[in-house]
Amino acid sequence: MRYWLEWLTFSLFLTAACVGTLPLSQHTIITEASGIARLGDRLLLVGDDADGKYFEFVMENPGARIFPIDPLKVKEVILPHAELAMDLESIDILADGRLAILSEQLHCLIAQKTPGSDTYTIAAEYDKMFAEFANRGLEGLAVKDIGDGGSRVAVLWEGGYPRMENMNPQLRERVGRFPMKPVVIIHELKKGEAMGRVSHPNSSFILDVPEPEGEVPNAQRFRGSDILWHSWHDREAGGKLVDGFIVLLSSENSPPDGSAMEYKFKFLQRYGLDGKPVGEPLDLTVICRDALDSYSKHVAHEDLQPGLSDHMKKIRAILERSDWQQINWEGLGWFEKGESLVSIYDTYPLDPPFAMVLDIPEEWK
Repeated sequence: MRYWLEWLTFSLFLTAACVGTLPLSQHTIITEASGIARLGDRLLLVGDDADGKYFEFVMENPGARIFPIDPLKVKEVILPHAELAMDLESIDILADGRLAILSEQLHCLIAQKTPGSDTYTIAAEYDKMFAEFANRGLEGLAVKDIGDGGSRVAVLWEGGYPRMENMNPQLRERVGRFPMKPVVIIHELKKGEAMGRVSHPNSSFILDVPEPEGEVPNAQRFRGSDILWHSWHDREAGGKLVDGFIVLLSSENSPPDGSAMEYKFKFLQRYGLDGKPVGEPLDLTVICRDALDSYSKHVAHEDLQPGLSDHMKKIRAILERSDWQQINWEGLGWFEKGESLVSIYDTYPLDPPFAMVLDIPEEWK
């Protein structure tokens, strides 16, 4: 027995020692990352190709501005009783402490039955008019604490060009080239509540998104990728604190000749509760370029998992070739509430992705 235990101990030691040398493909790699939130020293992530699960990534240095999602530091968490929660797009924490995840395909909000529970249920089901249509559906989730464990929930229907290949052939020539605007739906959830169908939301409104120059369908048009509640001091109203949103906007075209789509503009824009933009947007393309410039100069890449340093260099090279435009930022969350944001991209340029932290400007506070 003693020799058997010694052999087992040695085997476990050898296995542990070899884990760090395994290639990236043999660890948990998040692909198509679509939603992100921070909880303590962890980033919580969902991917729209990872049904019935989310991922936890431990931040060893929370002061960093770029986080390569190292597969060695990723934990996969299964959602019991929510195995059919498909096409997951956003993740957040309700005011009562329950983890909540938005399913685009089910047009539902999936949440823990109670805080810390091992089982999940449908906390809210959204009207069929906000169901997925031609690959356009619910993309963003935001939670605001309204006291007594209650949450004011906002979900974002993304809008943008419908995808022709996902549309009934009879509809393609009628509505296939028409870009739709994002829609925000707001409702409330009491502490521990699973309200069922949200047939009468507190409010819903269309977001007034900018329109880059050019005629559809070749012109870029914006869709909404994610949303956050935010409050700021309105200087024009004597410094009064007002509620609104920060929305992640991403543009694309709908080329009629079958050529590849282009994804050009990525903005963060504040919105009031009337759907009107407030102030000027932030250009994520510029922020990303500057952040990776700083990262390349100052980060000790040897601290990364073997292979991940080269991976980050490849990401940078791809973005430089595309003039930094093609990266598809999908997820947005608070990194430090009211101070800084964290964002992550979906698929392009390479998996595993990296998350980026950015400070909001003083005039947004």
